[in-house]
Amino acid sequence: MAITGNARAGVNAGRLDTAAAKAAADPAAQKQALMAQYRSSLPFSPEQLKASDMQVEAALYEPGRHLQRAGSRSGRKGLKLTKSK
Repeated sequence: MAITGNARAGVNAGRLDTAAAKAAADPAAQKQALMAQYRSSLPFSPEQLKASDMQVEAALYEPGRHLQRAGSRSGRKGLKLTKSK
C-alpha cells in the first residue's frame, strides 16, 4: 500500500501493484477492475443463490415492517405482512 500526498511526494516506499496503478491512471482500466470486482461477488452456486435470495427478501421485508408500525401508531389499519418460508 502506498500513501502519497501528490504525484511527487511519496510518504512511504510502497508502490501500487501494476493492476491498481493501471486502474488509477486509465479510466478504462478502472472500469474493467470495477467490473471484475462486481462479477466476483455474483452468486452462482445453489448455496450462494439461497443466501442472496434471503438477503433480498430481508431487504424487501424490512420497509414493510416500518410501514406496518407507522400505520398502527397513526391509528390507521397497518399492513398485514406474511413472510415466506
